[in-house]
Amino acid sequence: DTFDLAVSGLLAGSATLTPSSVSLNPGQSQVVQLDSGPLPFVYGGPSQFNVTAQSTGDSRVRDEDTATVIFEDFEGVSVGWQPVSQTVSSLSATFTLLITNTGNISTVYDFDVSGAGLTAEPQLSQYSIPAHSSVANLVTLTASDVGTFPFNGTATSTTSAASDSAAGTLIITCPGNPDVNGDGEVTVLDITAVAERWDAFDLGNYSALYDLNCNGVIDILDIQTAAGAFGQ
Repeated sequence: DTFDLAVSGLLAGSATLTPSSVSLNPGQSQVVQLDSGPLPFVYGGPSQFNVTAQSTGDSRVRDEDTATVIFEDFEGVSVGWQPVSQTVSSLSATFTLLITNTGNISTVYDFDVSGAGLTAEPQLSQYSIPAHSSVANLVTLTASDVGTFPFNGTATSTTSAASDSAAGTLIITCPGNPDVNGDGEVTVLDITAVAERWDAFDLGNYSALYDLNCNGVIDILDIQTAAGAFGQ
């Protein structure tokens, strides 16, 4: 008789039987090789699958057997920024750090974001992510001044068995906004804040936020610009 072979259960769709059909004389046996993988969707622990042999001549003649494969637990993680780079005229911007658990067990990850000249405020500092799942962590980055600021985001499992990092860039252009305190209106507070930074290089407190004409120095022209926008 000739028997067609099929796999069901966990390995269905990923397993290959060699050969996939056997012809046997009465009492005869044959060894068939089963190969399967890759299996990125599996979870750690035991899983079962079945192999069925079905007669091509008589559908009533069939048999099946069940086997168990045990997948060892492992941790894995992948991170990436969305977007990778932003150019803004304010001193802060929000990025999304996407963390994907590429392992086969639920894992707790610590998150860290750092960059010279930047203050990072991530929405999450630690989170448990199920296997094959992702989490979006919103991160607000605030720069100290105008310029280009590279930064890194890292996710590390609490057991240190898995870690990944991704780089991003925040580009701050000259704001030129008279509303330096960001309250939505140009008032005497904004004019005073600019005036207090007159000749700021000598005082050591220069910031492009108050350099309203973006010429590299805070002077009477910046104060006049702020005063001219009063009430707006």
